[in-house]
Amino acid sequence: MELRSQAVRKLAPENDPLKIGMGWKVDDLAKPQIMVESTFGDSHPGSAHLDQFVKEAVQAVNTHGGKAARYFATDMCDGIAQGHDGINYSLPHRDAIVNLVEAQANATVYDGGVFIASCDKSMPAMLMSIGRLKDMSAIVVTGGVMEAHTLPKKYVVNDPACAINDLLTLEQIGKFDAWEKTGVIWHYHSQTEKKGGIYMIIAIISIAVLAAVIVSCVVAVVAGVIGSKSHDEDDA
Repeated sequence: MELRSQAVRKLAPENDPLKIGMGWKVDDLAKPQIMVESTFGDSHPGSAHLDQFVKEAVQAVNTHGGKAARYFATDMCDGIAQGHDGINYSLPHRDAIVNLVEAQANATVYDGGVFIASCDKSMPAMLMSIGRLKDMSAIVVTGGVMEAHTLPKKYVVNDPACAINDLLTLEQIGKFDAWEKTGVIWHYHSQTEKKGGIYMIIAIISIAVLAAVIVSCVVAVVAGVIGSKSHDEDDA
């Protein structure tokens, strides 16, 4: 069976010069073409770092005999959207990502894909997209999930006896001024800034581990596509 990307090259030869216009080499055109799709963007903490995983995935694909192409479908943040009309876009934007990824994959046609996401709307969106891309080998890599933990006691106030998120909710409906009456929110952010160095070290370690997972996954995708191509050539 011929690689889908190579079949399309015969149907639409204008693809080649357009890809060369993006910096592709002539030799790249005949390689298994792998889509690297992510929700990277400055939309929230769960997606702002995903470009680092994208770089690792692209490097792994190119190193192991494929040619990677980056695509982005940035997701929104439920937390930032809460408290105003923005939250009404939460579920619809998930479906919008699905449609966008499907369009991006099928408009160019790829032999395989690595899909990178991290949050509760983008992860199912990627999986739903893959469900529509039935002819593409695909792997989903999570961009990191924070462990759940109990809120430290120093960040909880006795009046009105609720945690930070509860304080903000009460403030949104005008029943409590969390900023001026407690200072707890500002204290939380100032402490976070002081611990930024520690958080950065933890982030680097997490990125290194996830990058290793991405490399392994991409190698599996490219090897599968190349293996299929070699098997068909042997049969011929």
